[in-house]
Amino acid sequence: MAKRVQTWPESGGAETGRYSMPDGLQELSLSIMDDVHLIQDEVFLGPRVLAKIIADIAASGGFIIISSATLPDAFIQYIEEEAKRRGVNYISKKVSKSKPRNVLKLGEELTADKVECRGKTLVIANSVVKARDLSKGLEEKCKGFEVLT
Repeated sequence: MAKRVQTWPESGGAETGRYSMPDGLQELSLSIMDDVHLIQDEVFLGPRVLAKIIADIAASGGFIIISSATLPDAFIQYIEEEAKRRGVNYISKKVSKSKPRNVLKLGEELTADKVECRGKTLVIANSVVKARDLSKGLEEKCKGFEVLT
C-alpha cells in the first residue's frame, strides 16, 4: 500500500505532502472509482483500507467520485469516518437517473415466438436450461439477424 513519505503543514493547518506510487499521481487528478462494492473480502479489509486511501488523497487535494449500484452502508460509514478524521469535506449525493425502458412482463413462460427479431432486445432467463432453450429457438426463428447468447 502506498504511504505518505513526506509531509509538511500549509497555511490554515492543512497537511500536504507526497505519496509513494501510485497514490502520488492520483492526488493531482480526478479519481473515479466505479463498482467499488466489488472490493470486498472475508474480513471487509479492502473497504477499510480503501476508505483510508480515499481520505488521504482527498486531504492532499485530489477529487474522488465513487460509483456503485449497491454500495454497502458500512463502506460509506468508513469513508465518512476517515474523511472526518482527515478534515476532508465529504459530500454524499445519491443520484437516481434511470433511462425509461420498455419492459414486458409475462405471466406465462417466455418462448422464442414471443420475442421480436427486429430491434434491440434483452432477454433475461432465470435458469441455464431456459436460456439455452430460448437461445436455440431465437437462432432458428431469427435467421438473418444477429443473436448474441
